[in-house]
Amino acid sequence: MKGYKIVTFKRHPVLIKDCLIVYRDGQLYRQAAPPRMSMSGFHFYTKLWHVYKQFNEVCWHRLLEVESEGAEDVHGSLIATNALRVVRELSPAEAIDILQAEYDREPPDERYWIRIYIARLRHSAIWLDDDSERMLNDEGVGVDDVTEHRKAWRKAFDEKKNCSLMRAVLRNIKQKRLI
Repeated sequence: MKGYKIVTFKRHPVLIKDCLIVYRDGQLYRQAAPPRMSMSGFHFYTKLWHVYKQFNEVCWHRLLEVESEGAEDVHGSLIATNALRVVRELSPAEAIDILQAEYDREPPDERYWIRIYIARLRHSAIWLDDDSERMLNDEGVGVDDVTEHRKAWRKAFDEKKNCSLMRAVLRNIKQKRLI
């Protein structure tokens, strides 16, 4: 099963890591224990927008396209597996394209939530306050690395501003119905 995983990056050089694992494209990661939701295994979502539903300030993190190659414990869009292959890291522009495709497939009540999560993501790409900078330093995350990554998100939002998802998000922000 394919899906999406969010991971963080810390210090220089930028390492894509989560739970002390440095993830690399094409690599297969295994765990001996059978996967159990919230207990063991590698966790990911089959719908990218569910990643944004779960995590805040995700423009400070990296997104991986992953694939399960082992046993699975499935709860809706959330999957736990004991064998996970990293297919590739998604660029912000690719993430927005995937989100647009998911937005087009979802019913109207789910589209509302997607717009909220993408508005939050856009907000985190634009704004970095002193508290956020202190938190990043406390976590060992280089502010310069985050700044560069946030620039990539801002560029992607600007390039994709005419897709129907981003037009809906921007329209709702103007009407002060989101964030």
